[in-house]
Amino acid sequence: MDKSMWSAHQWRYSGRPSVGRRVANLMLFGLIFLAMLDVGRPAHAYLDPGTGSLMLQMLLGGVAGLIMVGKLYWHRIITLFRRNPEKPETGPESSPK
Repeated sequence: MDKSMWSAHQWRYSGRPSVGRRVANLMLFGLIFLAMLDVGRPAHAYLDPGTGSLMLQMLLGGVAGLIMVGKLYWHRIITLFRRNPEKPETGPESSPK
């Protein structure tokens, strides 16, 4: 059996692509994205005063959403940065009398 056929067959059915393949896919995606940015034409569009208000609302909504996500996950975030407190000794000399 040809070795190149086996490696392609193995990659296709192994579940996850190799790191090199993922990097190649990411580079291809980046090149396509840059090409799409380059082919745009000027819009010559009119932006009315309501557009600024809409953009401000979107910005404030995003900030409010981030605050809510932070509030929901605050305990998990804090436990990541907090050091583990030392466990108290459980011997007979540490028990209250």
